[in-house]
This record gives sequence, structure tokens and C-alpha cells, in this order.
Amino acid sequence: MKNFNVYCKLMFVLTLFGCISCKKEKSNTQIVSTNDKAKAGPISAYDFDWEAGTYVPYKPSSGTNPLPLPWNSGTTAIDPNLVGDYKKADGWKLVYNTFSPSTVLNDANYTYFFSLYNVYRGLLRFYVWQPASAIATSHVVHGLGIYGAGATSPMLNFNTQEKIDPTYNLPKFQQVLNQQISSAGGTWLVFQYEMAYDPTISQQAKSFPGYGLQFTSQWSNVTGVTINGTQTGTVKSIPGTPSGGINFGSLLIGGVTTFTGGINFVEAFDGLIGSRPYTNAINNAASGVVKGFLNAILGGSNGGTSLNLTLNTDIKLDGTMVNNGTIQDLKLKLPGQYNSQTGDGASPKYNQVLGVFNVNSKPTVRINQNFVTIESEDPRSGSMGMETYSDAKVWFDSDAVNITWNPAIINSTSTGATIKNINTDLLVHSDQFYTNVFGIGQGGVEEVGKQRYIVYRNPSASNPAKFSYWADVMSGLGKAGYPPPIYVRVSFDVVPNDGGAKATLVKTFLPSQGL
Repeated sequence: MKNFNVYCKLMFVLTLFGCISCKKEKSNTQIVSTNDKAKAGPISAYDFDWEAGTYVPYKPSSGTNPLPLPWNSGTTAIDPNLVGDYKKADGWKLVYNTFSPSTVLNDANYTYFFSLYNVYRGLLRFYVWQPASAIATSHVVHGLGIYGAGATSPMLNFNTQEKIDPTYNLPKFQQVLNQQISSAGGTWLVFQYEMAYDPTISQQAKSFPGYGLQFTSQWSNVTGVTINGTQTGTVKSIPGTPSGGINFGSLLIGGVTTFTGGINFVEAFDGLIGSRPYTNAINNAASGVVKGFLNAILGGSNGGTSLNLTLNTDIKLDGTMVNNGTIQDLKLKLPGQYNSQTGDGASPKYNQVLGVFNVNSKPTVRINQNFVTIESEDPRSGSMGMETYSDAKVWFDSDAVNITWNPAIINSTSTGATIKNINTDLLVHSDQFYTNVFGIGQGGVEEVGKQRYIVYRNPSASNPAKFSYWADVMSGLGKAGYPPPIYVRVSFDVVPNDGGAKATLVKTFLPSQGL
């Protein structure tokens, strides 16, 4: 079994979580938002041309070398498909920045960062510079959270979930990146997150510092990972959780893995699966084809392959936590927040509410079922019994999906974008326990990781999805009498009005009702 390609980066995200029982050691590195940290009042992010520049802004001093920007540093620690995707023409804007002409780069007590946001994809990306340190590390845990008394928001809902419940607001999540902190020369770390649109961020009641975004990271030292039953040896990343700590000693299954960047690193996931669903999903995504996955951002970059794709995976953590410690724990003002430019602390340079869109409620599905009871013979005993199956019809009305678009992005101006090619697919789970679902969808059958779905493209009242399933059967006949779960997959293109590269956004939601 091949190890992951050294140029890829994966972020595994699990739906299970637990608490770590281990000794924590205080890191000797602490993030600061600015060298003027102690000052009250708003602190503007130092503006610099990250695209044209070669080095970050810094204060020249004896023994200090200039620090190349991540895409000029020659590092192989960051996926080249990710590190090369930063162009303004593709929608990237500067949000946060702690580098300035007063920044002292060789002070190991400080960790600096800048952040870019892609307006067409809804991606918030942090570039964190960690000065050289003798800390023994194997991984970096990182994530976002909504903070404040009673604070809640759907803005994080597109992270760490393959299927999204719009009625539940994800309060925080963690991901884990396999990357060591260099003991010589320092290390660039890159963390990327998807943001859902929440217009309530601009309300005065949600002013900073009572409400905001928490950005955290910590180093850790852990060993041993198994993916889909295969020991991988050196892995480029390990799991995170949607809330709380990581249990490095447990068997964790039903995980979600987010792939970012290239397509040459999925052999360990496919394993002995002859159909190679993970490889096929990555290739489809890289080609802009919505097939074999439920949650992704595709394209949007004029140079190279850009994707952010989430799939189900099974992993096992065999190792133990050796030690860990804090890199940073920041509370940030949000772009578009009521007092983002006037409240105390670092102000975001880009100041529109984040996110391209959001779905505010579970998509409405219409269901009509005809239950048929038939007499069947038990092949084992020859006795007769009754079995029931359902002929089901399912469709969407034109307003089935309640989408809210961000007007700062989706508009007719030269800097805005237009939504095209909206599709709403019905996915009928047809795998293992539900093998007695039968029907032919317009989209055929898709393998999504280890799961299978019958796909119906844009079913309507005049052209509904039609399939049947066993509702009640005699036991022991190799059939299962259960209604299959159904899901709603929404996809569309975000097309910049200035002729830039389009991005395709794909999200899958729990429906308003099941069968």
C-alpha cells in the first residue's frame, strides 16, 4: 500500500468525539494579534500586496532574514494546488494580517498570521507562520468556534459534516493536520475553512467582544493511524472532531475526510475496493463533475486544480498522545460585524459578511407511497406468508430549497457573481442494509465512499422519482423491510461577472421528512 503523496494535505474530520486524558505541556509559543496588542480601540490590519510581494512585511534587524510568502518559500509541506491558489482575480481578499513593518520575525515567543478569503467559494484560509522551535510535534490541531454567552450561528455548518442538518448550528469544530513544527528555519501552516452565510452577524446585538469567531491551534505528538483497515505508516493528517477533544486511543468509525488539492493520494482509502470510489470522486471533482460525493467546492482557480471535498472514511487511531500545547487561541472580530471597524482589537480588512449562501431549513420533499401486500412462499419451509412493499414517488416543488444568497457577492455588479446551473438531486440510500431498494434514477447509482445512492436529477411533480422498497418481509430471506434514508443534494455554479473562473458548490442536506 502506498503512502500518501508528500505534496497532498488532508484534513480528517470525525463525527465522534471524546476527551483526552493526558498531561498537557504549555507551549513556548503564543500568538499575538499585533505588536500593539495592549492598545485599546480598533487596530487596522496592515495592508500589503500579497500577490505581487515576495516577502511578508517585517522589521529589518540584525540576524533577521526576510520571510518569503508561502508560495515563494519553496516549502513542500503545503499542497502546491493549495499554496498556488491565492490570486486576486480568483476572488481572494485580505481579511486579517498581523505582519507589519514593526514585526520582529525571529522572536520565538510570537506566532504571526495573515488570512485570505475567497468571495466566490466562501473559503476562509489562514496562513500561520511558526518560528523555529525545538518542540517535538507530529500534528497540529486547529479549528473555529462561535464564542459568546448564548452565541449561535449557522456560519460553521459547512465544516466537518458530509450531510448537513440546517436546523442545528454547529458551535465549533476541530481538524488535525499532520505537519511538524520545524526546529530550524520556521514553518508555514495553512488552515482552510468553509463559511456559510449568516446575515444576522451585522446585528448590533452581536457586537464584539460579546460575540465573535474563535480561532485556535495547538501542537501535539501522537503516533499510529489505520485507514479503512490498512496501516498506512506515515500519514499526512489525522482526524479532528466537530466539538471537544480528540480521543487518540479509540476506534473511530464513520469519519469524514476533507481532501484539499491534488488527486494522487487516495490509494490508502480505496484499499481493496475494486471500484475505487475515492479515486473516482477526486477525479470527478477535479473535472468539475458532480458525482461520487456529497459535499465539495470545485474549481474557482485559473491555475491548477482547486477543490475542497468531503467524503466518508473509516479510520482507527492506534497511538497515544505524548504531549501537546497551545500555538494560538484568538478571538476575532468578524467581517461585516456591527462594530468590526470600531471595536477593540484587530479589525478585518475585508468587511463584508462571509459566506456565499446558506440553506435556512430542511429542504421540503413531497412523498406519495402506495403500499402493496402480497402473499409469498417461504423457500425454507414452504409455508405462505405476507410481505409488503412500497411503490414510492418523491419530488420537489420549485421552492423546496430555501436558499439565502449573500447580496454582497451575488449581484449584477462587475465585482459580483451570478448563480447558474442550480440542480437539486434526490439521493436514495441503497447500500447493504437497504439492498432491496430497487429503481433506476436519471443520475444512475453513485458510490460515495463506502455508501451507494440511487440518484434522481431534479424530480418534479410531473416527473417524480420512482422507486420501490420492501416495507415488511418474512425474516431470514435476505431482504430488509425498512424505508431507505433519503437526502437532498444541491449544486450550482458561482460565475464571476468579470469573466473569472467559475466555482461549483455542492452541499447535501437532511430533508423535511423521510419515507
